[in-house]
Amino acid sequence: RKSFNNLDAALAEPQNVYKLKLGHQGLKELPPTIGTLTNLEELDLNNNDLKTLPKEIGKLKHLKIRNFFKNKLESIPPEIGDLESLKELVLSSNKLKWIPHEIGNLLVLEKLSLKYNRLDSLPAEIGDLKSLLELDLMYNNLTSLPPHIGRLARLELCHMEENQLTRLPKSI
Repeated sequence: RKSFNNLDAALAEPQNVYKLKLGHQGLKELPPTIGTLTNLEELDLNNNDLKTLPKEIGKLKHLKIRNFFKNKLESIPPEIGDLESLKELVLSSNKLKWIPHEIGNLLVLEKLSLKYNRLDSLPAEIGDLKSLLELDLMYNNLTSLPPHIGRLARLELCHMEENQLTRLPKSI
């Protein structure tokens, strides 16, 4: 079990990588070979210049924590839904306008941070996140929330400040 701070070093011994910390490295893209890090449990890519993510990110089946805080992400690949072990997903301070409906497949996700993006809606499948405890939607352009959000029975904390919400679904 090793922790790496360098992508090339990690890719040289992919089976040994459990933690990859690549914050503040000016990364503009992730290579598709990121999918070879099949034992990866924690991926930190905060404060980079990433605009997209390769679909191979969905091969990281053991990933539990993923931090993409403060990048330039404009979209998330649908393969995000393949990350069945993901417990924490931080996508704050990006340029996201939408979230793929496959997000609803993340059944063990406990924390989802989407604050400081450009979201004007959420997929109905957000209500399928049965393990979600914390949801941060602050500082977006949300005008409404899907009725299915009321299914989040375990939700303890939900931040919605600084959006364009005029009413909440009856299910809440």
